[in-house]
Amino acid sequence: MNKCPNCHTAFSKNQILRSNWLGYYKLKCANCGAQYEHTFKDRLLVAIVPTISFVLAFLIANLYNLPFSIYTIIIAGILGFFVAVFFSRGFKYEKTN
Repeated sequence: MNKCPNCHTAFSKNQILRSNWLGYYKLKCANCGAQYEHTFKDRLLVAIVPTISFVLAFLIANLYNLPFSIYTIIIAGILGFFVAVFFSRGFKYEKTN
């Protein structure tokens, strides 16, 4: 769900990205003011995808005898985070009061 179920106003990708990046703060609908929280499943997804990208970066670096550094880890983690947020259309939110 990338829309508010009350008024069907879409959450912007920027709003979803900031919410994930800054510790899953509550999303607030710009139209009706309803607040929503990320579900546990979505938090887990955003944690697992960057971890998988770390492992893949490490395996690829070892396979091709490339230097593996902290920069590789940072880049792989950030790319994994963006992939998890931007290509996942199934984010669900729980309404809070």
